[in-house]
Amino acid sequence: MPQMRRVLPFVLLVVLIPASASAQGFLRWLGRLSGPGPFLGFGGDVSLKCFGIDPPEAGVEPPQDMRTLALVGLRAGCKDARLDDPHTTIYLNVGFAIAENNPLFYGDEGEQAESTAVRMVKLGVSADFTAHKALDVGAGFGLLYFAGPRFDNFSRGYVQPVRIAFRPFMLAENADDNDGWLLLVANWQIIVGTIDGADFGAPLDNFRARNEQDVEFGATIDVMRFIRRFKNAVGDAPPKR
Repeated sequence: MPQMRRVLPFVLLVVLIPASASAQGFLRWLGRLSGPGPFLGFGGDVSLKCFGIDPPEAGVEPPQDMRTLALVGLRAGCKDARLDDPHTTIYLNVGFAIAENNPLFYGDEGEQAESTAVRMVKLGVSADFTAHKALDVGAGFGLLYFAGPRFDNFSRGYVQPVRIAFRPFMLAENADDNDGWLLLVANWQIIVGTIDGADFGAPLDNFRARNEQDVEFGATIDVMRFIRRFKNAVGDAPPKR
């Protein structure tokens, strides 16, 4: 298998989230492919179903639904979910990325000067289990669709054998549920099958990888918990004089 490549940025953005859906967005780092890259992109994980969530207690007001908004790097958890209650969330993973910097060899200088950009669309499903108030673990799979001006569009499947999200602020002795607004993310991803230079319109390049592996690192903001934490902080502030 090819060696892990250096980690480079992959910025994810969730736009226009309906009030009836919860979503997960990421600001994270994506290990570049052995061929084209780095990829800079946008995306999000929309929750489809949650399991193991207890109904709210009588007399306890549930969190308000999130209204339509556009934010960078956000996550809105399942309604009534609390981090101290183990539960599983099924996500629909979507994303878009583009790599303008493509080091593949395309021939002479004139051809090399032409655009070699590679666009990538991601669609998949994942399951994340909140095993501890500070830790989510999971796995996922899906499809990556590649497109560009120098090659015929093609797709490859991918699997994520391990997905990890760590909430550092939840380790504080007096932490409450809203302190879980920040997650540090690490995902191991494998692109199933073979990809080579010819797939990207560069048959002269010797790039060839089977079951290409990359690692994603970065940070995620749970926007609902962030908003509640901000509102609590403002409510606790002394009045202006």
